[in-house]
Amino acid sequence: MKFGASKEALEELHLAEVSTYGLPSISALEVLTAYCTDEKTKQHCLESTARKHLRPIVGDRIDLQYGDEKGNLRHAITVEVVIVNRVYLTRSITHLRRAGSGQSGGIGISGAAAQAEVVKASNDAPAQSSPSSSGVPAEGADAALRKRVAELESQLSQMRTGGVIVRESASGSEILLKEKLDRPVAFGYRSVRHEFDRTENKK
Repeated sequence: MKFGASKEALEELHLAEVSTYGLPSISALEVLTAYCTDEKTKQHCLESTARKHLRPIVGDRIDLQYGDEKGNLRHAITVEVVIVNRVYLTRSITHLRRAGSGQSGGIGISGAAAQAEVVKASNDAPAQSSPSSSGVPAEGADAALRKRVAELESQLSQMRTGGVIVRESASGSEILLKEKLDRPVAFGYRSVRHEFDRTENKK
């Protein structure tokens, strides 16, 4: 006896008409550094300023702190100030999602076992001159038994390693969504970040 099952899931995302624009990372970092050191704009790059702007969105959790293994206070939520230096755009998106499953099982007897059953059936055949225990003439019982032996021999001739009953089933689904966009849509970006002045939190 044997049984097997499998399950497969596939999801693909194809982007066509892809374009990108932006600055090299080194140039972008120079721009961000200059912005964060200028007297007119350096306040925008403080961690306290970033948390102030995020407070209406995140709530009071933005200011929660905990003590690390050295006893220093750290914020539970990390924030960053970044500048996006490269954007990736697409005008067409194809989304394919496919799922499938299958089951199979079988039960059978080996060729040797089938041969033994054929021999047993042949040896159990009654003599033609003897009546059957059910009152059926011996000729009728003998014919029925010979038919059974012929069926077993037919099964045996079709088997090499065994297998009489086999069951298989499969099911699956597929969803395909293709979208042509009127205008480019951003699907990714690259950025460089500003390192906060950690002495600010100790004041």
